[in-house]
Amino acid sequence: MGTEQFRDDDQGYLSWVASHAHGYVINIQRSLNPADARTHHASCHTINGQPPRGRTWTGPYVKICSTSLSDLGKWALERTGSPIRRCGTCQPPGPATIAHPTGGKGRHRKPRRS
Repeated sequence: MGTEQFRDDDQGYLSWVASHAHGYVINIQRSLNPADARTHHASCHTINGQPPRGRTWTGPYVKICSTSLSDLGKWALERTGSPIRRCGTCQPPGPATIAHPTGGKGRHRKPRRS
């Protein structure tokens, strides 16, 4: 299966989502910073159709596309070191949030003694 990346190629990207309506898309900054990246259903209106304000879909953000969520998850971990949050609008299957940015070293409460 694998993944396809679209950078500065709106025509190719829109063709891919049109022919893979049941696929998935990671929308991520060109720098591959996962902070505001999201995983979407290919049919999600937030990444499909006419881009807002006359912008392009594959300019500042690139699209990583696949028919396999597993392949997108592997891509995310290999390229960004982090899983990608899912879109709150189309809600594809998978974890709702990214891993803790400190690697799980956040504040933890100790159980109280009785």
